[in-house]
Amino acid sequence: MQHSLTAHARLRSLLGLMFFVFSSTSAFAATDSRDCDHITVSGYEWNPIYQHANKDKPERGIGLELLKEISTQLNINYTIKPAKPFTREIHQLKTGETDLMMALYPIASRLPFFDFTIPYYDEPLYVYSRAGRKLNIKSLGDLDDLLGVITRGASYGNLLDHYLETHDKIIILRSGRQAIQMLLSDRADFHISSPITIQVYLINNDARKDIAQSDISFGRQHVAMALSKKSPCRHLVKSINDIIVKRLSKTTTGS
Repeated sequence: MQHSLTAHARLRSLLGLMFFVFSSTSAFAATDSRDCDHITVSGYEWNPIYQHANKDKPERGIGLELLKEISTQLNINYTIKPAKPFTREIHQLKTGETDLMMALYPIASRLPFFDFTIPYYDEPLYVYSRAGRKLNIKSLGDLDDLLGVITRGASYGNLLDHYLETHDKIIILRSGRQAIQMLLSDRADFHISSPITIQVYLINNDARKDIAQSDISFGRQHVAMALSKKSPCRHLVKSINDIIVKRLSKTTTGS
């Protein structure tokens, strides 16, 4: 299964979001030049962005690779904090206890609190249902008469967000774990998520064989680095963007 866009499509996608990101960050970032000689980084795990070391493998992930490149090129050290629950990670990023989060969806509701880089990864989004239902989902229209569950605060891109806002049968839940439980008990028909995100909830519910994924993807969600607006390091956004563009350009040209 392909989890990221092709190199050309990925580059086109990030360039299309540059105005969105720069309009929310550049006005302040250019004037905030406080000293930043060390970055405190969230240790939140998000495969394939970042995973902690274990007895079999060292810490790893594409976000970690980017972080190392940032450290080398900008001559700045970093410390990755122990992982905490996601809501706690977000709170510490808002307050400035953490400078940077390696991966976060750059949605509008977060712009008052965080400065986002341009995206460097894209997650495909699928429709999930209980395997025994054998739903044949080929288009969004196939969901019109079904009961869906989504997580509070989630964003799935403009197309899916607009569709779900106008859908008559949507229940908003606090977590993806609740969504899986609703599907398993036949209290809901479908849930939208990415293969990476949903695996965590399937494992926690011991339901990997009980939930089916649609054959086609219905959208993609951009993933970017986020810096706290209260961090003295937020002015690094432009420099980090330059590094991301060069990385993706190398991927595109094959060099």
